Amino acid sequence: MSSVFEFSTSCCAKTFFLGEYSALSTKKAILILTEPSFHAVFSLGGLREDIKTSPPCEKLIDSNLCLQNLSYKFIDPYNGRGGLGASSAEFLFWLRAASFFSGTPYDFKKKDEIDIMLNVYEKNSWSGVGSPPSGLDLVSQNYSGIVYLDLHSSKVETMRWPFKTAGFCLAHTNKKLATHSHLEGIRKPENMAFLANYVDSAWGSLLQKDLSRLAMAINGFFNSQKDLGLVAGHTADIVDGAMESGIFLAAKGCGAMGSDVVMFLYEAKQNIEAVNFIQQLGLDILATEKNMR
Repeated sequence: MSSVFEFSTSCCAKTFFLGEYSALSTKKAILILTEPSFHAVFSLGGLREDIKTSPPCEKLIDSNLCLQNLSYKFIDPYNGRGGLGASSAEFLFWLRAASFFSGTPYDFKKKDEIDIMLNVYEKNSWSGVGSPPSGLDLVSQNYSGIVYLDLHSSKVETMRWPFKTAGFCLAHTNKKLATHSHLEGIRKPENMAFLANYVDSAWGSLLQKDLSRLAMAINGFFNSQKDLGLVAGHTADIVDGAMESGIFLAAKGCGAMGSDVVMFLYEAKQNIEAVNFIQQLGLDILATEKNMR
């Protein structure tokens, strides 16, 4: 009887805190990593089942002999909901599996290893039309907490949620936008580079625990994104209503067109009112600052 070798791995869900569009040209963004996490189990030997995974992962498998005889199980606690990094998590898991089964140890946190990861990701996920994905979601899911990325300056910094008097909530709109298809329509990502100024302001305010400045950066980013025509109508309605309620300090859509997930920032004393407001909108609460690892 042949031996079965197993490799298990996991990573947090990701949400773009700020920078989903400026990241395309500046490689700069802030992401939040929350639980529950994605998981995968790879096995070599024994009965091999047909693998169901994403097209970028299929291309990666086809180009790596060490991946072609593996069985694979992917556990998505969000059941296919968009905006949380399921596709980037899968790609990260297959990269980790390639490292494990080839006997070449990578943790994908060193600069040259991050560069390799991003090059492989772009090669396998970009059609060549429009803007390639930034890959910052993929990089961020190797970490936990709040992750600040400025890859042009080789910076990766992390921190815990710094505010005891304020919290955030991530809620799903029950909509799903195909990010890769959306990016094919973006031809001049450099026109969005100015949005990175809000990313830097937000990171500085997180480090300094300056809540009012953080709220200004989030709202400024979202309003500028809306001015660029890069906010889905249903998200704009949600955010406008939230800000008019007087409950929230800031709100924004997250990811492509802000379509799938909305982030709300509020003072801790407003927690009950904030949760009630979000639920009355029919949104599903995914995570708060208490779900950060």
